[in-house]
Amino acid sequence: MAKRRYAARDAEISRAISSGQSIPSIAEDYGLSRSTVYGIARREGWTWPRGPAQIPRFCDLPGCTNKIPRSTNRYCSHTCFVASRRLHLQECANCTRPVNRGSAKFCSRSCYHAFSRRYWAVANGDRNGRIARDAASGTPHSRIASCHGIHPRTVSNIVVRPAPDDEHS
Repeated sequence: MAKRRYAARDAEISRAISSGQSIPSIAEDYGLSRSTVYGIARREGWTWPRGPAQIPRFCDLPGCTNKIPRSTNRYCSHTCFVASRRLHLQECANCTRPVNRGSAKFCSRSCYHAFSRRYWAVANGDRNGRIARDAASGTPHSRIASCHGIHPRTVSNIVVRPAPDDEHS
């Protein structure tokens, strides 16, 4: 992309506007028409929403101090637009990575399964302890399952599985 031809002149006009000089006097000083000066001012990021007050517009991304290229924009570049969209992404409930879909709570299935395993290990910790004690005392798995209202395979999984402190993952 080629450099703008009158970038220095346009910057001087922008400084004159910021100092409070009127558009007709700027146009007269530079030998330009008023509409040209208004066009330059808009290109430099100045807007006139209602009345004579000039308001400089800057990028809406927090921390960016660039002027916006035209008065209808909110961001100075596509990069700032994408960065601002990524600021509002939710974080995964399991890890701190951003979630790509608006309605999702987890960044991947593996994060969902890891979160689910930890949640149910805590939620069923007391029950699993009672089941392990009953199994250690010699009670049949089918009887333990019927007492707790669970499947016998769940009882055998709890009895055979090592305690959560023994796991290395």
